Amino acid sequence: MKIAEDKNYKKLSAFWKENGLEIEVLEEMPEEVLKAWSITDEDGRLIAAAAVEYRDSAFVIADLAVDPEFRGQNHAKALMKLAEQAILDAGGRDAWLVGKVPGFYTKLGWKIRGREEAPDISKCLTCQDFQVSCHPRIMHKEIAAVHSLET
Repeated sequence: MKIAEDKNYKKLSAFWKENGLEIEVLEEMPEEVLKAWSITDEDGRLIAAAAVEYRDSAFVIADLAVDPEFRGQNHAKALMKLAEQAILDAGGRDAWLVGKVPGFYTKLGWKIRGREEAPDISKCLTCQDFQVSCHPRIMHKEIAAVHSLET
């Protein structure tokens, strides 16, 4: 397995869409994306990817997906660690995300928050699948506090 920063947004956004994220496949990386990473297997097949954005004055882990065949192998955890470090490196102290699998994120120290507490990071309310087949939660983490305890 190889994990690396990845700037091929067309490939990444297509992967995220194929793996259930409500995202538009774009040729170019949007300017709000700070960094993106991919994990590939020995054959170069994309098996996981994540991105960090800065929007609405907040750091957001905007996209994270793992191919179903490779779930449960700590790929998402590895990507989250990279994303959180990138936020710290950019001067951030906390971050937000929209979690489709909130249980995974709570194990990593993320807390569920009300939409009224969060910056405008989600288009969930306008999505036809919201609260039908998709039940995401707005989540928040004080990253600086956690990382300072780990060092």
